Amino acid sequence: MLENNRIARFKNSNLSAGFSINDKTFTKSKEDSEEEKRDFYKIPWNLNMNFSQSVNKGTNLNSETTSTNTLGFSGNIKITKKWKVGFRSGYDFDEKDFTYTSIDIYRDLHCWEMLFNWIPIGFHQSYTFTIRVKAAALRDLKFEKKKDWFTPDYN
Repeated sequence: MLENNRIARFKNSNLSAGFSINDKTFTKSKEDSEEEKRDFYKIPWNLNMNFSQSVNKGTNLNSETTSTNTLGFSGNIKITKKWKVGFRSGYDFDEKDFTYTSIDIYRDLHCWEMLFNWIPIGFHQSYTFTIRVKAAALRDLKFEKKKDWFTPDYN
């Protein structure tokens, strides 16, 4: 026999939509003149955004309905040939707060590279500063400084 004389019941749904734009999104076609290309200094960048909604009615008829509504965004900008800055974050509309947020700074040092990752808010607040060899075979040759807000600094 069917539960509550129903053929079916709503249990959950998920919806998500997103888009991506970059420095090439707003440029003219390939027929741009060479003069226009020389006059406009291009800074490569991209931005990604996505919205996600989830509704869950639970496993039985008496379960509480839960939902989440979040907007996520990330991107990066290559300031010069050797400097790049990136970010990731989001907003939870149900909690009315930002989600995991991270800021990354990268510097190409020819044979070496410098990376700085900072998580400014939330449970995982921390930073990591790294200088390492770019060659994959020597990737373990590095200097690294880490600091989080929950582990004492014994240095």
